[in-house]
Amino acid sequence: MPRAKKQENLKKKEEIKEKNQKISYKKPSPKEDTSFFKNVAIFGAISLIFSLIIQLAFNQNSQEVDITLTESDYKLAHRDFQKYKNEILHENPDPEFSENIQISEKIIDYFEKWIHVDLHPKIHYDTGMQFQTGHLGLKNDFDYCKKSDLWKLLHPESIYENYYMLTDFAPQELPRQIARDFGYDVHPDLYMGMNPRINNQRLYDINQKTALINSRISRFHHFHHFGKCLFCAFQSSNHIPGKWSITGKDLVINNLRTYEKSKFQNPEECKKTIEFMPPSYRLFDRQECVQFFNYLDSEEYKQKIEQNHIGFILKHGRDIHRGEGIEVVTKDKENELRRTYQNGKACGKVKETVQAQTYIANPMLYKKHKIEVRIYFLIASTNPLIIYSQNLAHLRMCAEEFDKFSDQKEVHVCNVAVAKKQGDPNYIVDFSLDGLRDYLLEEGIITNKNWIEEDIYPQIYRAITHISRLGEHDFLKDSRVNENFALDFLLDDNSKIWFMENNPNPQILKISNKRVYRHYIMFGDMFDIQFSYLRSRFKRLQNLAKEMKEALKNGTFKEEIFKQKFIQSNKNRLEPEFEINPKNSYHKIYDESLEGDDIFCGNLPSACHIKK
Repeated sequence: MPRAKKQENLKKKEEIKEKNQKISYKKPSPKEDTSFFKNVAIFGAISLIFSLIIQLAFNQNSQEVDITLTESDYKLAHRDFQKYKNEILHENPDPEFSENIQISEKIIDYFEKWIHVDLHPKIHYDTGMQFQTGHLGLKNDFDYCKKSDLWKLLHPESIYENYYMLTDFAPQELPRQIARDFGYDVHPDLYMGMNPRINNQRLYDINQKTALINSRISRFHHFHHFGKCLFCAFQSSNHIPGKWSITGKDLVINNLRTYEKSKFQNPEECKKTIEFMPPSYRLFDRQECVQFFNYLDSEEYKQKIEQNHIGFILKHGRDIHRGEGIEVVTKDKENELRRTYQNGKACGKVKETVQAQTYIANPMLYKKHKIEVRIYFLIASTNPLIIYSQNLAHLRMCAEEFDKFSDQKEVHVCNVAVAKKQGDPNYIVDFSLDGLRDYLLEEGIITNKNWIEEDIYPQIYRAITHISRLGEHDFLKDSRVNENFALDFLLDDNSKIWFMENNPNPQILKISNKRVYRHYIMFGDMFDIQFSYLRSRFKRLQNLAKEMKEALKNGTFKEEIFKQKFIQSNKNRLEPEFEINPKNSYHKIYDESLEGDDIFCGNLPSACHIKK
């Protein structure tokens, strides 16, 4: 590198270093801290930890800007706005099952027996069972599912004509407001962050009308026995036990390594569709760790650093998202790594869960800023695996102009500055891929008007499908669970997407009017899918119950035959009368209820079938 160029780069680094020193972060006020610890101290260590998690979440949400949209705006956002807000109940129960309650109760007993599933103590209860710990003041009634399922059998309109939701979001949070605008909130006064004296007791019976458990926390089932005290046959839950296999930073890369070794029908051909993950080194794996430090000493790496300045980013931890746990490997960070790992001699001894991921040095830029793409996808079922992707990807822009010679994190990681930059119209890129396409066409960066449909979405669909498949071995295989995820991609200047992270529990904030509007679309469409599958399953089981009733009355009931019928009826698939609305923004991209290549919905080649 010429001497003048080196001096210019050194000057840039000094300027950036000086700028980094000026960055300040907002600290919570002493008053907030005092009141917080005062409230939780009397409830012991468990309450303290639980409340601390809640407080951190609320501190993040307190950064929301005040958004004012009128009711007419929301009605425009979604066709189902307030459609199920008022409950509809018929005066009399269904005579089909009310005329002989004893037989109906027996049918529900069989359903509960046949639907029973064992959850893995480590995979599905990753932080341990907490059935003795209070949660939202709700009781654990071991007969709850019998009562709830029987009530729904007697009142089928509770499923067909209502959206009964149990939710734990705070009243001021957008997801709670949306749930109330679309359905009926069965416990409107209960929420995360409520008075610990109420939260930690068992005071309230869970409303038996509950059809959808729409919770913020993923571990609702840690507090309420699955299939007994909640998560009944005629309910649906918006979290998948075991989903960490596709969200944990370390687990994703571990499972990818295993998945790539699957017995694909044509391994070479299929692997061409799995090239969305930047090359990575797991520093917690001794062999890959040694390879990493050998590479740092290579001539290839030295040339790469001279050309691009940054060669890697570090990803720490497992359940850490939204830009946290990500570090840019500057020269100072590289030296620190060399000391910690003794230039590779300590590989296998340092147990910290860290991976070094190749830095993408040629990102697509929007007005000189690096951007990231976020798209939501819904695993609508794990029994069988069915996946939908939303076609409303939106963009996030890094807070500072892109300069590959910068050491400033805000230049390279686009979601690290959300708390500092919210409300700044120059920071929020509030449009979808359509807006980016128009900008790129205008600037002459691309020429294909069908760039999104032909270049971008096919890559996204393939990546979502592979990511879901690589971790499905840990999913609870059960028709009652589903989950919405937020997948973050980087787009490079060759229009290639690169996986960044998969976020469980994505933040739903009131950043802008357009963002709130899009969230109404997203939740409305998600509810449409969740209830369509629940209603389809309920209809099949309702018909099976009628058949069982006659067999029990006539003495022709054979348990094993009806058990097999139940297993097939309980598997998720859509009935014709409950097909997803064609205006739904979610698009089905994978469906194992289908056969052959139809499973892939046109997104993967037949080469990707896995031999059994």
